[in-house]
Amino acid sequence: SNILTSKGHNLLIRTRNRANLAALEISFQEISNDI
Repeated sequence: SNILTSKGHNLLIRTRNRANLAALEISFQEISNDI
């Protein structure tokens, strides 16, 4: 069960990182729109 837990944890981290990257891209687009 530890292997399953770590796999799920890695997936959660990967999903969170992807969401953070998307938010960063959006904020960069907003900044470049303001310039």
